[in-house]
Amino acid sequence: MNERPKPEKPDSTFDSKESFHLPVPERNTVANSDHNTSGDGHRANSHQQLSEQITVASSSIPASARNPKSYTYRPLSELNVIDNFLFTTLLTRDDTKEQVALLILNNILDKQIRHVTVHAQREYPGMDTDLHGIRLDVSITDDDDAATIYDLEPDNKKQDADILSKRNRYYTAMIDSRDLQSGGNYDKVRNLVIIMILSYDPFGAGDLYYEAGTTLKTHPEIPYDDGIRRIYLYGDGNINLAGNAGERLQAMVRYICHSDYEHVVNKETAAMDEIVRRVKVNEEVSVVYLRAIEREQELKQEGREEGLKEGREEGRIDALKKIMKSFNVSAEQAMDSLEIPVANREQYLALLK
Repeated sequence: MNERPKPEKPDSTFDSKESFHLPVPERNTVANSDHNTSGDGHRANSHQQLSEQITVASSSIPASARNPKSYTYRPLSELNVIDNFLFTTLLTRDDTKEQVALLILNNILDKQIRHVTVHAQREYPGMDTDLHGIRLDVSITDDDDAATIYDLEPDNKKQDADILSKRNRYYTAMIDSRDLQSGGNYDKVRNLVIIMILSYDPFGAGDLYYEAGTTLKTHPEIPYDDGIRRIYLYGDGNINLAGNAGERLQAMVRYICHSDYEHVVNKETAAMDEIVRRVKVNEEVSVVYLRAIEREQELKQEGREEGLKEGREEGRIDALKKIMKSFNVSAEQAMDSLEIPVANREQYLALLK
């Protein structure tokens, strides 16, 4: 397996003292009697103390603002199926989406679905303009069993582990509310199977397969079927299903997480690998991937520039407060020391209040 390139090390040559120019303060600008001693030695000492204070204060500017990261991107050939771009591409293209959906679902559910309808990256807006909406990665309906919706969600971000259950709760509510037309009967609400394919262990048991459902806690022996299944699949988990179904499932989920020839171990993963390799060398897909990278770089650059601006402003505010407190000077005198433009001083005065 190819090793992913490491992000470039941020430039560490930033010198906070270069960002501020400090004039030597006059003796009458310092109100504290301890600093009113005459003589050039005292002025030099005050200048040094104030300069050191500004250096310390300016160091509070976030590192991400001083030294923005450089981002690197893997070539298309190194993407895994679990990566959002490749996953969406496979389940969007007319020549691949049905076959890929069937390979994934039939292995996960251990059944033979024959035909499906695939809706990739489906948007479900909030019920009102100020409410949160959702984006399903892949919504699939079984043409022979229209009463069930399958939602496939790849997740490659371990930091999402703590919110998975709440996220699925919200997804379920949104899908159900959209699925049931106004005035419809509740018995028309379709069954829902949410399948999360994960590169990390969501619950820490080290297993391949986790399934959550709704039960009657006081009487667990009594069935309580609300038509919802929530399945979590950990790519590197241990088989915890009996028989060949567990082995086939593990093979497919591992291939989705690690899409290289080393993980082609049966006819299902071989079929998936053939599709994946064909898509990766497709010229049209390559162009779309490059454009997606360019757009992401633009968005990150905009974010870096905004963060740099906000970070330096935050650092200056902190520096002003420290100078005013340590040397008992006015806000105007502190801004003189930092050479803040006159046009911007009203804004800083408002932030200092």
